[in-house]
Amino acid sequence: MDRDADGDNTVMEEKMKLSRTIILISFLLISFMWKFDMLYAQTRPVQEGETIIGPVTSSIFKTFTSSSSSYGYTLPELEAYQALLAKAREDFPDRVVDIRKVQISSSYRRDHYEEQGYRDRRGNWTYSDRTDGRNNTPATRIVEYYHYYTFTLAGDVVELPPPPPPQPPPGKPGVAGALERAVAVAFRDVPQRSRVAITEVNAVDRNTRDDTFDLMEDILDENGFRVVDRITLDSIRDELDLSDSEGFNQNQRATFGRLTGASYIVTVRVRESQVRVRVVSVNTGEVTGNTQEVQ
Repeated sequence: MDRDADGDNTVMEEKMKLSRTIILISFLLISFMWKFDMLYAQTRPVQEGETIIGPVTSSIFKTFTSSSSSYGYTLPELEAYQALLAKAREDFPDRVVDIRKVQISSSYRRDHYEEQGYRDRRGNWTYSDRTDGRNNTPATRIVEYYHYYTFTLAGDVVELPPPPPPQPPPGKPGVAGALERAVAVAFRDVPQRSRVAITEVNAVDRNTRDDTFDLMEDILDENGFRVVDRITLDSIRDELDLSDSEGFNQNQRATFGRLTGASYIVTVRVRESQVRVRVVSVNTGEVTGNTQEVQ
């Protein structure tokens, strides 16, 4: 039984080691692919739609001590690309830019100092004047201590084409889809969480009007607006003796806004294959949104 248990434990340990190895390899591969993608972007030729707007140059200075294995140091291309991109963004702050054709050149110098010590009879360096009872010979040696690299970077700055305008997601068919698209456009300048009142829905029949009102309530709620409920609206409309919100005068709008708490009033018109949505500011009477969509 003990042997079986030991065998099971060994198998489990081997599986855990294998799992850790797989995770490590996966992480290294992902890191490599990310760096490769970055470098490919900066070494590829200028693409269609990109415009070269000027050169960019920069420099990176690095210092190493003799103990840091700096001989033959090469600046990573990704570091050079990122330095040039930062400089290009400073030079062209109002444009969307990237770097192409990165070039790296370097210069190198070393600093040294003289060190006093001794050489034993075999020529080995030592700081002691005697070795194995024998006198050592005073000596001087040159010690390289600082290694200075200056990397000069150059590249072409390209202005990237503007991103395509965001496309509205595929909407629902019919009136629902047209209302969704109309709300996305008409309410573009209306702050979210604003309180809005649907004061009129003009449709061919009562059923269409009621269905459209319900759809508008749901769409506005999904888009983060607070909608005045229909019962409150009917009560206030009767009190103000209003039938057409587009005919509100300034005093009526102010009274309506005070009674409902609404900042915007909305009217909807549904006719055949078209839907029209109009948004009016209660405070100013300004039309902040007015659009028409095809079902």
